[in-house]
Amino acid sequence: MKPLRASQIVDAFIELVAVHGLEHVSLDDVADRAEVKRAALRHFVGNREDLIDAAITEITRRATTDLSETPTITGLINMLFSQRRITEKSVEADAWTALLGEALRSDSARAVVKGSYERLLTLIADSLRHAHPRATEADIRGTAYAIACLAEQNWNFQLAGLPRARGADAKAAALTLAAQLP
Repeated sequence: MKPLRASQIVDAFIELVAVHGLEHVSLDDVADRAEVKRAALRHFVGNREDLIDAAITEITRRATTDLSETPTITGLINMLFSQRRITEKSVEADAWTALLGEALRSDSARAVVKGSYERLLTLIADSLRHAHPRATEADIRGTAYAIACLAEQNWNFQLAGLPRARGADAKAAALTLAAQLP
C-alpha cells in the first residue's frame, strides 16, 4: 500500500508542477490531487524537498526506461535525438523543466539530478562497450559524456526554438563520436 500511495502522490505532484510550475504548487494542492490528507504526504513521501527528489527520480525512470531497452549505440543515439522525443509535449518534460532550476539549489535534489545523469551516462557507456569492446574505459566514459552533453543541450536548444537542422547536426556529431572508438 505504501509504494502505491507514494506513487500516486508523486504522480500528482509531477502533473501539477508540469501545469502550474513548482512555485505555484502547494502541498495542499498535491494532497487534493492525490486524494489524500496532507498528513499522508509526510507519511508516504516526506517533506517538499523529498517530494521534489522523488519526482526527479520518477521522471528519470520514465525517461530512461525505453533507452535501457535499446540494444545498439546507434539506436540509443537515434532515440536521444529523436524529434518526437524532443518536441512531444509531455508532462514529464514540462515537470523536469520546472523542477531542474529548483533542484540545482538543493544539495539533496542536486544529488538526485546527478544520479539521473549518471544513469544516462551508464546506458550510453554500456552501449558503447558492447559496440566497441576494444576501446579503453577512459575513452568509453569520455565519449559517453560527450554524447550525453550533446543530447541534453540539443534538447534544450530545440525547446528554445533553434532550427531542427541543428539537431540533426548534433545527432550526426554524436554518431561520429561513437564510431570513432576502436
